[in-house]
Amino acid sequence: MSLIVAVVSASLAGSFLCSLCEAALYGVTPTHVEVLRRARVPGSDRLARLRRRIDEPIAGIAAFNSLAQTVGAAWTGALVGEFFGNAWLGPFSALFALTMLLLTEIVPKGVGLAWAGTLAPRLAWVIQGMVWLVYPLAALCRWLTRTITRRAPGQEPTEEEVLVMADLAAQGGTILPDELRWVENVLRLNNVTVRQLMSPRHVVFSLPADLRLDSAELLGERLVHSRIPVTEGGDLDRVMGVVQRRVVLDHIVRNECDKTIRELMRPALFASEAWGGHQLLDRFMAERQHLAVVTDASGHVVGVVTLEDVLENLLGKPIVGEHDSHPEMQRLAQERARFRTSTEDI
Repeated sequence: MSLIVAVVSASLAGSFLCSLCEAALYGVTPTHVEVLRRARVPGSDRLARLRRRIDEPIAGIAAFNSLAQTVGAAWTGALVGEFFGNAWLGPFSALFALTMLLLTEIVPKGVGLAWAGTLAPRLAWVIQGMVWLVYPLAALCRWLTRTITRRAPGQEPTEEEVLVMADLAAQGGTILPDELRWVENVLRLNNVTVRQLMSPRHVVFSLPADLRLDSAELLGERLVHSRIPVTEGGDLDRVMGVVQRRVVLDHIVRNECDKTIRELMRPALFASEAWGGHQLLDRFMAERQHLAVVTDASGHVVGVVTLEDVLENLLGKPIVGEHDSHPEMQRLAQERARFRTSTEDI
């Protein structure tokens, strides 16, 4: 009788462990595995290797689970028939199957999924041991899986999945609503074109290259922009460079008003209106520029775009500096353009 109890217990324990390992391995996500690795959790490196070649550990677990269930059922069935007679085989088999279902499938898989993040790294070496013990079978399963899934799509998370994860994190309070908006804007930045970010041509304020610093055009509130395109003869299709307001005012304060804008300007950065937001941001960083002149396919200037425009798109709100008298410079430029148009009509 004690032998029957021992065999049944060993069979249930082995199958329980296999189901627990399988559920924990499937339940932990690649993202969480990487979090565990960076936190240097014991067993996380081995877990990462198992996840990368998941067909091998699944083969090892399945082999041991089948062995525990099959051998356990056959051996205990033989022992029950020997001790109690064949009449008890039917009831015992039904009870054994029900116990197997409850204690080695439902319970361990529920526990494994619920505590996958904690159990998976701790069970990693147990799973690896199963793989080593049935390595030929695991290698065969890996070859079959690769043959069948050779053209299957990759398992890397898509942008949509990242957005959903961020949304769920915000709903659960893990990240703030503002952080969710930033994540969404960053991932969607490359779908935003430069044309959508720019200030259009008709609101662009520029200065002619030969304009002297003592000109009346430089007085008053005309220099509201920190960087201004410099043109040849006032023609926006002939942009020569960009001048900084700070540089102009510094020379005026030093009474160096005999200089022209041409002497103070820097080379201009040009950007295509079809560029994505990520490409524009990369160019701003690489060229160490804050303003770009936007051109169309034929090379005509269609507007200007600033680093601030990109950052405002990422943050979802306007950036106002301590010296900005107008919160939204694009709106100010548009209002001034409408005013110029109305005065010219008069």
